[in-house]
Amino acid sequence: MRPRDALFFGTLFYLLLPNALFLSGWLRPGLGWPLAGLLGVAVVLGYRASTLSPGTTTTRRTQVFLALLALCYALILGVGEVGHQKADYDKHNLIFHDLITRPHPIVYENAAYGDPLLCYYLAYYLPTALAAKLAGGVALARWWSLAWGWLGLYLAFRWLHRLFTPHGGWVAGGFLAVSGLDLAVRNFWIWQELLDGSAGRYLQEYVLNLGRGPALKFYVPPHLVLSNGLTQTQLNMPAPFTQFQWAPQHALGAWLAASLVVSQARESGNGRWLGLVAAATLLWTPFGAVGLVPLLIWAVTRVEWRTFLTWENGLGVVLAAVIGLYFLAHLPQQYTGFLLANFQNGGDWLLYLVFMLAHVGVFAALLFWADRRFGILGDWRAGLLAATLGLMASSLVFLGKYNDFLMRVSLPSKWLLTALLLYATAELWRRRHRIPALLLTGLLLFSAYYPLRETAIGAWSLTREPSVKRGITRATVNFGEADVSRIAPDPRQPGADFAAQYLGRRESVFGEFLMKPTRKPTE
Repeated sequence: MRPRDALFFGTLFYLLLPNALFLSGWLRPGLGWPLAGLLGVAVVLGYRASTLSPGTTTTRRTQVFLALLALCYALILGVGEVGHQKADYDKHNLIFHDLITRPHPIVYENAAYGDPLLCYYLAYYLPTALAAKLAGGVALARWWSLAWGWLGLYLAFRWLHRLFTPHGGWVAGGFLAVSGLDLAVRNFWIWQELLDGSAGRYLQEYVLNLGRGPALKFYVPPHLVLSNGLTQTQLNMPAPFTQFQWAPQHALGAWLAASLVVSQARESGNGRWLGLVAAATLLWTPFGAVGLVPLLIWAVTRVEWRTFLTWENGLGVVLAAVIGLYFLAHLPQQYTGFLLANFQNGGDWLLYLVFMLAHVGVFAALLFWADRRFGILGDWRAGLLAATLGLMASSLVFLGKYNDFLMRVSLPSKWLLTALLLYATAELWRRRHRIPALLLTGLLLFSAYYPLRETAIGAWSLTREPSVKRGITRATVNFGEADVSRIAPDPRQPGADFAAQYLGRRESVFGEFLMKPTRKPTE
């Protein structure tokens, strides 16, 4: 008897568990508990009926290596508060704190927002919150967070190793070391005189890190700002390393969902789970779920259409409707629009072109050329096309104060493009096509500057006290913010309402008809 596919259904369970916790803890019991139970039934029955495809096994030694690699990255990049945490963890830790210390669903006593409910991408946080409620409270929450984050990254590495065999070890090991050609974009300041208008001034101010000069020691991934000087239209397509470093709640959900979609497209040829996987991703990262669309379209072209007609995909439709209504309760977004409509001069168009070439165009063109010349991609070719078109399309719309839409929608396609770069480079070396292999290797090393630099700094910082000590136990202390609804405004961004990013209206379809009844805080 062929062994069962523990990785596929372990990953599906990882994605669905937070959804089940949300359904059972936030919805009316008559609706939430049955839906949560059906999610569990789907995973159990699917696992019992599954078989592992030939050539997809992983040795115990490899599993241990990937587990240790995931643990090292998790520790260095701030998961569990061991390594230094980036500024976004101020928000992460406050959400953890509220979910642990308050009953669910969370409704805040804050008249400024009409006593709102917590409305955010909660999947990453809910398992840690439940574990901390059951054992240890806020004091031990950091260790539950480390365990959950490490497990997700380990599963992501396992999938890279499995999907990109025979070069899976190279792909998994190098995945977080690959970035865009950010250094090349950074030096775009040299061409300022070519720009038409004031775009050059903003390039110098933002790309050169607030005027500190172009020296490498000051380097950070550039957030390229258009002539309007607005952060909401900035161009930023973070590398996998940066995504996990700043926003693991988005990165893990998008990477694991992309892995399951690609697995169904290339391994099973079965669409039985595609709808449920896409729906499960919404609570992790709704923008990342949008970014799955190119990969889903690719998968649809590779599977028999009848395999979509399953009760699991029907369950996915119901789950997507519930999560969608939850997000529709969100307070209105302040910043949204069509990016190209904000271009004011030729400099903006040139900046956009350089950005897209550095993050997508150069790498994609080299991969298509190498495949046309040497046939190295095989049936990955259509996947590369889907990822390339997805990344191009994701840049056309902006949403959020810092254009979060572009950053998160790009996650699934950037995952595939990065993995294919590593896979193609290894395949060129295996076939002894040395010149193109050297070219791709050189570009990958050039792109790796920031991830390798930050990894080294993170490892070194494990022995140093941070300037700002962040953590779940200090979430309400560092900046005097009692809860998520009271996140303080940033004086550098007048008019930006940061608390509103995490709040929703009780007077909504979700709040009135789906959410578990709660007493108003003022009662």
